[in-house]
Amino acid sequence: MGDGMSCFIQKVHTYVPENNISTLFFYKDGLITRRNTNNLYKRGVTKTAIENKLSSEDMLMKVIEPIFEDDSIDPKQIKFLILPYLAYFKSFDDEIFNRIRERFGIFNATCFSVMDLACATFLKGLNIGTTYMKNSNKGDIGIIALVEKMTLPYQRHGDDYFITGDSSAALVLNNNGNGDEILSISDYMYTQNLDLNIGKLDGPVVVDHTILLNLSKVLYKSLKEAKVSIDQIKLFIPTNGPKETWDYLRRLMRIPEGRFFLDGTQKIGHMNNCDLLLNYQFVVSNNLLRKDDYFAIMGIGLGGGMGCAICRKA
Repeated sequence: MGDGMSCFIQKVHTYVPENNISTLFFYKDGLITRRNTNNLYKRGVTKTAIENKLSSEDMLMKVIEPIFEDDSIDPKQIKFLILPYLAYFKSFDDEIFNRIRERFGIFNATCFSVMDLACATFLKGLNIGTTYMKNSNKGDIGIIALVEKMTLPYQRHGDDYFITGDSSAALVLNNNGNGDEILSISDYMYTQNLDLNIGKLDGPVVVDHTILLNLSKVLYKSLKEAKVSIDQIKLFIPTNGPKETWDYLRRLMRIPEGRFFLDGTQKIGHMNNCDLLLNYQFVVSNNLLRKDDYFAIMGIGLGGGMGCAICRKA
């Protein structure tokens, strides 16, 4: 990150379809096994939000439009639009950035997409965005927008742990002190990590647990840059996946129980890169953080992508 002005989370907008499909449907459709189904129900994963009507681009627009309904935001202030993603959609082949520029008048914005950290790609985009904001002019604004809509059945399969749903989210960044402050952020790709059971429905996912060691290093790096101790972190907000992953990390780093927000998979569902913003919005809306609390936003993705942001509540 740069050494200039601080960066703040001004606003978050999210969209989750109201249409929910029962976990039993996926079993009857052959996507998951009976064992998967039983274990998902034990974890409270009984339904998944699926978007059947809107396209990926329509979903994206649903979270970008509200940004410009705020009279305090001038389109000329928008200096960048970043689209991190895991699930590719056709609009990337069809000049989507030009349409967004023209629709919202953000002609001063640099627009680009980011990928390759799987479900942690949002944190890569956030890292780029905060670096940009810290070295930009006072009053500049940036947008990070995400849409994750699965187009192929196998993309939804998460073994015994989750079924991937559809959603979109957008984050507004500023450097004028309005919102939760981002103190530091790090991301990393551990390329030797490999899921040994991709595409199989009848066996557990096998993960190289050295990824947890690397994730702990990313966390410590972010803490050091933020000049915050691990004991000062009020809440860890992770991606929605196997709770065991975060419990292993908690024990590895000797973090007391109750400091990880682990209800996301059951209450919200697994939404790839939208997980972190959906969880963050849930935490803020339910007043799980108080003024000046430090919190960590942590992501881990299949294949070894990971990241961590240390923030302070406004």
